[in-house]
Amino acid sequence: MVKREDVNTTYLGRKFVVPKEVHPPVTITLLQRSVLKEVKNSDRVLDMGTGSGVNAILAASKSSNIIALDVNPFAVRCARKNAKLNGVSSRIKFLESDLFKNVDDKFDLIVFDPPFRWFKPRDVRERATADENFRTMRKFFKQVKKYLAEDGRVLICYGTIGDMNHFKYVLKKGKFTVKVLNKRELIRGKRKLLYYSYKLTLRSAEKPRTELRKILSC
Repeated sequence: MVKREDVNTTYLGRKFVVPKEVHPPVTITLLQRSVLKEVKNSDRVLDMGTGSGVNAILAASKSSNIIALDVNPFAVRCARKNAKLNGVSSRIKFLESDLFKNVDDKFDLIVFDPPFRWFKPRDVRERATADENFRTMRKFFKQVKKYLAEDGRVLICYGTIGDMNHFKYVLKKGKFTVKVLNKRELIRGKRKLLYYSYKLTLRSAEKPRTELRKILSC
């Protein structure tokens, strides 16, 4: 087993201190750059699975109305400290919550970097990357519409390191309008990996499905 250590890092111009019980910021910044571009000053933002607090802290560069959630209590404490370290603690409320369990509001923007491995996590830290039978992802998409404001958006990142067929299935089942915001290709050994950041919006019955078909065929 790989030995875990505390991490001190600078990420997109912000400082982060991450204990070994919390998954550190990822090197692929697709979702984070989408947050910086997409968030508006007036947005009420929900950062789902905040981890070290990266997305919430980036969103706080514009919005002052942010809730950041994580099922990992170490992550909640870590993110709260990192928000203070970066001078935005007054703009973010941090809560321990399994998905939407401890919130009852509607949001203009929901940010989610879902776990991509389909096996059972060995500890609370691994819940950031492991999701047995994709239960968390399926539950998120089942519940998320209830928490979106009118014209609300979801930012989400996924890639071929996970099960893209299943991801495309839940997107299609959720009846969202889907837009690819960013794409990145990485080579790991002999394997080519593709990562995408998406913006999802609620699709009315009148909206065409052309874009969704195009994205699901990639």
